[in-house]
Amino acid sequence: MFSAIREYFAKPEEPSPRRGRGRRLAQLFAFEFVVVLAGVLAAQVLQDWFSERRDARRAHEAVAAFGEETRRFVTTAEYRLRAHACETARLARLTELIRTGGTANDTERATPIMPMPSITDWSDDTRRDVARHVNARTLARYDGLRLLAEMISERQRQLEDQWADFRLLEPGARDAGDRGELGLAAARSSGLLAAIDMNARYVRQYAPDVQPDNRILEQLASMDHPCAAVGRRPVATDRRASR
Repeated sequence: MFSAIREYFAKPEEPSPRRGRGRRLAQLFAFEFVVVLAGVLAAQVLQDWFSERRDARRAHEAVAAFGEETRRFVTTAEYRLRAHACETARLARLTELIRTGGTANDTERATPIMPMPSITDWSDDTRRDVARHVNARTLARYDGLRLLAEMISERQRQLEDQWADFRLLEPGARDAGDRGELGLAAARSSGLLAAIDMNARYVRQYAPDVQPDNRILEQLASMDHPCAAVGRRPVATDRRASR
């Protein structure tokens, strides 16, 4: 190209027609432009291809991690459903002690086992990549389970706070003015247990194809707690029967 430009403006001993030299220069410019444009387009295509592969890989990695979190969540929800009747019975016993003015031992006052569910927050980019490279159903399941995880975690924290008031049922720790506070804690605990149970049932609906992790259930069942043993019950094969 530069050689053609020098030739165009040079004064050779036998100059060729100016028009012929101009046409040749224009052709060389056009050729160079096409080559450069093709190179730029090829580089852009490669960049887009690598970017798509990277986004797809990240999307599938996020979905794989979400799958593990879902199984743990289903397991904690399964435990909460199994423990609900036991915890409700324990609360009824504490309520009776509040009514009669009795005291409770350490086992009766033990805070319910409440493993906290956790679903990692996805960025807007991750949500977009999952919807594009996986499917929209996965995104819908993620949104539902993440909301349920937040609701259950918050209600379990509230239940722990309310249950802590039952320390007033320790021998020698209660006076006449504590009855109203204890009654309110029992009523709130009852409502929170019911709400957690309801949310845990919704987890089954959002992930009907995911089975609980029996290893984690066994770990929970081995804890020193009055309701821990319920974790050893067999997993129901027909989930519709428990809805």
